[in-house]
Amino acid sequence: MARQLTILLALAAASGCATVQIQSKAEWLCKHDQLERPTLALLEPKVDLSEYVAPEDLDDYRHPERMGIGAPAIALAKSAFGAMGAYAEPIIEAKAEATRCEVGDVELDSDRAQVAVKRFEPQVKADLIDWLAFGKLETRDQRLERARSFMAPPEAGARPSEAVLRFVHTDAGWRATWREPAKK
Repeated sequence: MARQLTILLALAAASGCATVQIQSKAEWLCKHDQLERPTLALLEPKVDLSEYVAPEDLDDYRHPERMGIGAPAIALAKSAFGAMGAYAEPIIEAKAEATRCEVGDVELDSDRAQVAVKRFEPQVKADLIDWLAFGKLETRDQRLERARSFMAPPEAGARPSEAVLRFVHTDAGWRATWREPAKK
């Protein structure tokens, strides 16, 4: 009897740990606008997506032509981010900080899980003069502080974007996947 109780408690703890890990990753993906699929242009270059995304999905991400995204679009996104890198990073960080996400209850099923997420995107309150002044700031900290000042909470009554994120359990832990589950 005591052994069965120990096993049940261990299973409950593992399930709780999985739930916390999945909800935490779902919130991070939401704040960084990664609900539809991994998108490098919306992330700071130092981010390691392997902490959040399943290896198979990362492989697709590294080869976007497999997802039907043409080479010109890929080259344009890479060159735009490369040119703006030092200026884009603080904006991306400030936007992620100001984004509000609501993560629902996790539905666990063995090595798969899913969770509903609502994303409330902040309003960017800056005009051309603000952006010109932003471009003249010398340090990352100055740009981050200014970018934070551009972010305003979502308007009252704003409709969130909604998604259901699927997760798969890998050797490294729970990771998001955009692949359809295999038919049983």
